[in-house]
Amino acid sequence: MPIFACNLHITVIQMEIDWKRAWYFISQLLSILGFVFFGMLLSQILALYIGQHVFKFDYAQSVAIISNPAQDVNQVMFLRLFQMLTNFATFAVPVLIYLRVYKYPIISTLKLGKLISPVQLLLILVFAFAALFGLSFLGDLNHAIPLPEKLQIAADQMAEAQQKMIDGLMYMPSVSHLIANIIVVGLVAAVGEELMFRGLLQPLFKNWTKNIHLGILLSAALFSAIHFDLSNFIPRMAIGVAFGYLFYWSGSLWITILAHFLNNSIEVLVYYYQSSNSWCHYFIEVKYFPVTWGLAAIAVIIGIMYVFKMKHLPAKTE
Repeated sequence: MPIFACNLHITVIQMEIDWKRAWYFISQLLSILGFVFFGMLLSQILALYIGQHVFKFDYAQSVAIISNPAQDVNQVMFLRLFQMLTNFATFAVPVLIYLRVYKYPIISTLKLGKLISPVQLLLILVFAFAALFGLSFLGDLNHAIPLPEKLQIAADQMAEAQQKMIDGLMYMPSVSHLIANIIVVGLVAAVGEELMFRGLLQPLFKNWTKNIHLGILLSAALFSAIHFDLSNFIPRMAIGVAFGYLFYWSGSLWITILAHFLNNSIEVLVYYYQSSNSWCHYFIEVKYFPVTWGLAAIAVIIGIMYVFKMKHLPAKTE
C-alpha cells in the first residue's frame, strides 16, 4: 500500500475516533441538561403549589414575589423556599440521578471520600474572608468595562433583577431569618452548585478537552453564566476558577463546598449586621475600598491556592 494511502487511512480512523469522543461528550452533556431541565421544572411547579396552598399566594402573586419580593415575612419565606427547592432540584438532584443512571460510584466520582484537615479549614476560612474584598475589586473592574449600548441595557436589567431578589432574600428581621438564609443561600447553594460545576462538569470538560485548565475555565464560565448577571460575570468566573483549582489540587469536593458555603454565609452575615455595624453598612451601601485592599486580598487568595498546590497531590483521576 502506498505511504500516502496508509497515512490517509490512519487519518480517517483518527477522525472516526474523535467523532466518537465528541458524540460521547455531547450525549453526556445532553443527558445532564435533560435532568437539569426536568428538575428545575418540577421544583418550580412544586414551589408554586406550596405557595398557593401553604402561603395562600395565587399564581400571579407567586410570580411577582419571585421577581420582585417585598420586605414581608411571608413573601420572603416563600422566596427562600422557592430558591431552596429550585437550587437543589436543578443542581444536586440531576448530578445524583446522572451518576445512578450511568452507574458511576457517587463518593469516588465526586471526590467526597477525603475529609478536611484543621489546617485546610483555617486556610479556607481566610480564603473566604479575602474573597469578600477580592471579588468586590473584580466587580469594580467588571463594571468599568464598556459594553455596546444594547448589551449594557441588558446587563443593567439583569443587575436590577438580581438586586431586587437579593434585597428580598436579605430581609432578616430576626435570628431565625438569618439561620434560614445561612441554610438556603449558604448551605444549599454551595452543595448543589459544587456538586454540579466542580464535581460533575469540571471533570467532564477536562476529559473532553484533555486539559484540566480548560476544564476548570469552561466549568467556571458556565457557573458564572447561570447567574444571569453580566455586571458581575468576571468576579463570579474568577471565584469559579479558584474553586476549580482548589478542587483539583486538594482532590476533595468538601474543600470547595466549604469555601463556597463560607463565602456566601459571610455575605449573609454582612447584610444581617449592616443596620448595627458601621463597617457592614459601608460594605453594602458604599461598596468602595482602596485598590490596594483588593489587590492584597487577591494576593492572599493566590497564596492559599499555592499552598494547596504544593502541599496536596492532585487527584490521580478526574
